[in-house]
Order: sequence, then C-alpha cells, then structure tokens
Amino acid sequence: MDELGPLEPIPRGGPSWGWQAQRRPNRYQRTGTVQWLAGFAPHLGIAIGNAYPRKRTTEVRHFLEQVLLPAFPDRHLYLIWDNLSSHQTQQAWLSCVKDRISVVWLPTNCPWLNLVEAYFSVLTRTALHNTNFKTTQEISKVLEKAADYLNRNPKKYKWNHI
Repeated sequence: MDELGPLEPIPRGGPSWGWQAQRRPNRYQRTGTVQWLAGFAPHLGIAIGNAYPRKRTTEVRHFLEQVLLPAFPDRHLYLIWDNLSSHQTQQAWLSCVKDRISVVWLPTNCPWLNLVEAYFSVLTRTALHNTNFKTTQEISKVLEKAADYLNRNPKKYKWNHI
C-alpha cells in the first residue's frame, strides 16, 4: 500500500491515446489536489484504490478499515510501507489488527522496493498523460476508470533476478 500524489488538475503532456501530444496551455487555475491511496496485490496484478483530498492519518486509516480489509476478507495482508508520518502513526491501531496485517518497513530512500510504485507508473501513464483536467473530481474519476481497466486486464508483477 502506498499513496500517489499530490495530483493537481494541471495540463500534462505525453503520448497517451493519440499519435501526438496535445499542445499544453501556458496558464492554468489551481483548484486543489487529490491523493490516490492504493493497495496492490502483485501476485494477482490487481489494485484497490480510492481518492482522498489529503493524506493524513485519518485518510490512511479509513482506507485500511473501509476499503482494503473488506476487499480481502479472508487473507492476511502484508503492508510494505515507507517512513511517511501518516504510516508511522498507525502503529497503535495496527497492533489491534495484528492477526490480519503485518507491516514491512522499507529503508529510507528506497521506494523502488515497493511494487506498488511500478503499478503507479502504469496507472499514471494510462490515466493522466496527455490530459488537461479542470477539477480534482475529474482526476478521481479517471483514476478509478483506469484502475478498473487495469484490474480487468491484470498483469502479474514479480521481481527478476539480475
């Protein structure tokens, strides 16, 4: 589990659905940000995500309790987390659900060890490249559609030995 963001509704260039990237305007209106929290099952190639306006302890706990745990009701979950403060403050709550959740803490400055980061790269290329959104709600809807598409066409993720 990790978070993608903050995502602003700004013009983004890049090859996406067309042959050429659209011309990006030189001015845009700031209208807030959105955070995408997602739990990823690399052995299945699927992810469960939800958009939030901020990434605080309350949002992380809501995502764990209301989205991630019900999505995998009979499985023991392993959370691979970085040292974000909203993750660190969950330790008291995690001790209450230690029969369902185990936490693996990543070393500082090692985000590539978490496979959800590779999923976020695919998600942003699928949903956000070559776009010009006006509101954060548009970003949330497009991220949900892209996540649904990627879940309908799953690709298992695995580490390769070099």
